[in-house]
Amino acid sequence: MKRIFALILSFAVLFSCLVLPAGAMFDPTPVYQVQAKSAYIVNTDTNIIVYDKDSTKQVSAGGLTKYMTIALLLTNYADHLDDTFQMPFAISDYVYNTSNADMRSNETFTYREAVYAMVTRNANEAAMGLAYALSGGDLAGWVSQMNTLSQRIGTIASTWTDACGIDSGNVTCAVDMYLILRYLMSFDAFVQISGVPTFTMPAKEKHRSLMNARDHIFSILVFHKIRFDRIHNFLFCLFNIHNNLLSSLVPVYPE
Repeated sequence: MKRIFALILSFAVLFSCLVLPAGAMFDPTPVYQVQAKSAYIVNTDTNIIVYDKDSTKQVSAGGLTKYMTIALLLTNYADHLDDTFQMPFAISDYVYNTSNADMRSNETFTYREAVYAMVTRNANEAAMGLAYALSGGDLAGWVSQMNTLSQRIGTIASTWTDACGIDSGNVTCAVDMYLILRYLMSFDAFVQISGVPTFTMPAKEKHRSLMNARDHIFSILVFHKIRFDRIHNFLFCLFNIHNNLLSSLVPVYPE
């Protein structure tokens, strides 16, 4: 229990979304106030809900939509992440002047590189370009598959309307993001990708290599200070400042 407390306290300091620590079904209010509008924290060893705050409240998904795109990609192409696609010009207007990783039209990328760009840079062109390429230009069909998979995962308040989260019709809730995270963590590739602090995009046709630092608004963090021996042993959490939503997986280990 001390370890849970330490993990959540670390989370509070780093995100500045929790202002103080802990109590009952885990009630943090005696020591700090959870500023996120909704939150959901689960002990993954026991499936016990550690903390819940308006966890089924529907909120705008924003960039978190990309996790559903990644989930669909891994469901269908987990063994083909090093296959390549060309960034289509067709999505340029849609993603213009939004979060990006400078992935330019007609450059060649692997599926894996696109995932890195989504996770480390909240790159809208990575999500939309990949969806366009893999759907043969049928973006509506891709979104339909996202919604079908989301329902299969068990989401209760999520609707997806594009591959990246630009459209305001993308909605979700803290419980749903927890379920999507658990599903994603079943893929070794996602565990590896989500644990990197930075990613260097290899040189492409139109520019040299590009370092993709983690976006300060859109972050998956693994807290290495806890020093567990495997990535599954870390607190894994997801937070989006724009929609004030927090979902996290909290393993508990014996003293």
